[in-house]
Amino acid sequence: MNLQRAWFAIALCALAHETWRSADGVGIKDLGRLPQGAPADLLIFREDSTKSLQDFTTLEAVVSRGKLCRQRDLLESLEAWRAFYENSVVDFVAQAVAKQKMKAPMKSDSFL
Repeated sequence: MNLQRAWFAIALCALAHETWRSADGVGIKDLGRLPQGAPADLLIFREDSTKSLQDFTTLEAVVSRGKLCRQRDLLESLEAWRAFYENSVVDFVAQAVAKQKMKAPMKSDSFL
């Protein structure tokens, strides 16, 4: 391990330590930790997204609530949802439900 990587590792450890210490101080138990099942939201980029907005296009994965979602899995999921919702049957049902809702008197406490 070269010296630059060693300093970077030390800085990351210090940042993580201060994050969970601060979270403990205000009563947020799992913040700053990544044990299995802990709530965690993290974006993983191929390039350093703090240097250029263009680097936001290099998203590789998302960790949400402790679950890793790779970019290709997210794109496949998006395409599956798009294929499901962009069809004539769903359009017909959505329009029919919308027409019914528009005819029915609106409740004061709820839109639906």
